[in-house]
Amino acid sequence: MSREEAIDWTGTDTLERIRTFMVASYEASGPGARHGPILVQGSHGTGKSSIIGAVYSSCEAWFGRRLLRIVRFSGATPRSAYNLELLRIICQQLCLLLHLSDGFLPKDASFDPLYVNNWFQTLIRRFEETATNELLVILIDDLHRLNPLDSDIVAALSWLPISLPRNVHIVATTALPPELLKLTPVQRERFRSPDCYIELVADPGECHIIS
Repeated sequence: MSREEAIDWTGTDTLERIRTFMVASYEASGPGARHGPILVQGSHGTGKSSIIGAVYSSCEAWFGRRLLRIVRFSGATPRSAYNLELLRIICQQLCLLLHLSDGFLPKDASFDPLYVNNWFQTLIRRFEETATNELLVILIDDLHRLNPLDSDIVAALSWLPISLPRNVHIVATTALPPELLKLTPVQRERFRSPDCYIELVADPGECHIIS
């Protein structure tokens, strides 16, 4: 399969499984209902970028309403190639979506992992508390392509939440299994759970190639 070819996941069990995870977690009742992100893992050519595109295109229909979406392709630009810079961009986009007057991080925050990590978690909590009638979907392709900075502490991907509010969803793809990603031990255990981990195998019987 060449890099130019894409996989159409429409109507497949894989896309339906993602839909089921996301809708079920949103419909979960009770105060403080939480869920984990969805990690989609597959080797080169299994359609990781295509699945991100399919979720982006389909998720409004799944929920039957308009929702807010952020999509980032790791390594697509110099800024998105570095872990904390990508997170900083996501924070900026969240600030704009939340209509915050102080919507941009200080320039020097890029190299302070604790600052950026805390800012991201604060924005997620703010969305949970103030945007109760909104839905947010964050899509990140190719987590494994993110380069850590020398200033990264603990683990480069430690900012990736293991618990999300019902109105926030994260779907991320990676070519590496959780045990080989720059995750904390707690994250690795969580992302191996069958309710948030999907391993892609491009099955010609399940999907077809878009020329």
